[in-house]
Amino acid sequence: MATCVGLQVLFTTSEESPAATGLAVLEGRVEHFTRAVRVPQFGWNRIEPEPGCRFLQAGFAYFANSYRVQAAPGCRVAIASHGEPFVAALERGSLLATQFHAELSGRFGHELIARWLEGTA
Repeated sequence: MATCVGLQVLFTTSEESPAATGLAVLEGRVEHFTRAVRVPQFGWNRIEPEPGCRFLQAGFAYFANSYRVQAAPGCRVAIASHGEPFVAALERGSLLATQFHAELSGRFGHELIARWLEGTA
């Protein structure tokens, strides 16, 4: 399970550190939110998983981020919105990565972590 920056380093590149290369586990680029929204985003936001997600469920999660991923090819995703839709979480096989902080998201986050632990054991 990867959280916040952990999700971001799975991708190929990031606007946050243009000279650095990510782990490239997933193809794509991490981008800064548009200037039209306040960053960093601190607070609760609703996530909506697409059908077929194994671990992700709809609910409210706690975010602290200035960067976001808009697409995660080959993954099931949950979407949130902060001025525009973005990938709030993704899963591929036993990989679960969240842009939000599950550990700070109360019961919702703790239940997500438990589903992941039980599903990967």
